[in-house]
Amino acid sequence: MHLSSVVHDLPTKLWCGPAVVSAIAGIPTSEATKLIRRHRRRRKQPERVIGTTHEDLEAVLRNIGYWTEVSDVSYRSEHPTFRTWLDESRPYKQAFIVMLGRDDLHWVAVTRTRFVDNSTIDPIPVEEAPFRRLPVHAVISVGKQSD
Repeated sequence: MHLSSVVHDLPTKLWCGPAVVSAIAGIPTSEATKLIRRHRRRRKQPERVIGTTHEDLEAVLRNIGYWTEVSDVSYRSEHPTFRTWLDESRPYKQAFIVMLGRDDLHWVAVTRTRFVDNSTIDPIPVEEAPFRRLPVHAVISVGKQSD
């Protein structure tokens, strides 16, 4: 599976939830935002979608042909850093949506070789990924239904 560049076609700030859906599914953030709002049953929201949950992301991706599986890493006494998680999780074929952070949590999309979020826009080599010292809180494995 590969990650696409985020296509941000809204006049609002780009938030991490719609950005990772755009990167994984190759759809514009306007479509990702619409799908998240539809899942939340809040059609009369502003165009932005902030504070996405793993349930939001899983529901949207499943509805457009992806399988998802959540792995909670909170069973550990300490959450692994993003760098440790990357080192322990390779090699793999699927993509991952990773929740990381300390106070403000942040979604990023990762494959074996690429990383993308709302700050990079375009996939970058995973070795150059920011946030390597932040703790990982949850991981969503993602793949196409046909995989």
